[in-house]
Amino acid sequence: MRTAIPLMLAGAALLGQAPSTKPIEWVGTWEFQETWPGPQETTNCVVYKIHIMRRGVGLGAQIESDGYMTLGRVLATAKQEGGTIRLYFLKAQSDDRSPQYKPGELLLELSKSKGKTITTWHAFLPTLDKFQSPGEYFQQALP
Repeated sequence: MRTAIPLMLAGAALLGQAPSTKPIEWVGTWEFQETWPGPQETTNCVVYKIHIMRRGVGLGAQIESDGYMTLGRVLATAKQEGGTIRLYFLKAQSDDRSPQYKPGELLLELSKSKGKTITTWHAFLPTLDKFQSPGEYFQQALP
């Protein structure tokens, strides 16, 4: 039994993987909310949700945006490379009112860095300009 552990470690090294390294688990629901003052002491809000799920041997996603003058429902393919997942437009759902995207167009990417989830926006953008730069926006709501 004593020789089994060093052999397993050596085997992992030969495969180019550290024995304790696990791929980042993106499956679940991720949320981000932006708010801003509205007329007559009201607050405007848009809530963004990304539902990432397993589809066969890969990953897929549904991206939703709901709120002030916003209704978005798109399906996306998801490709994971290391600590980053990229979401590509697949199709709009019937109640979608978001901008028209091209098939295969990169919508956004999420990446893990030092325990933070960083969003880099591409074709899919939040409403407010101040959130359109890469930054820490989405938090995992449900695994």
